[in-house]
Amino acid sequence: NEGPAYEYEKITKDIEKKKEIFGKEVIKFVKLLKKKGLGDEGVEVAKLYNKYVTKFGLELKDLLRKLM
Repeated sequence: NEGPAYEYEKITKDIEKKKEIFGKEVIKFVKLLKKKGLGDEGVEVAKLYNKYVTKFGLELKDLLRKLM
């Protein structure tokens, strides 16, 4: 089946994979900041990730449901 849903699924799977990799790197960075005594900054980085990247993922899923 080669309709729009198939095309969207392929691309969105790539986005999800890259978002997962990005999330792992953010966690590493937060841990490094905490190790360096910069716990408050680490918390801020984690909050930014959750605020923007998590929100993006949820809104993208909602949009895809509407498109399919």
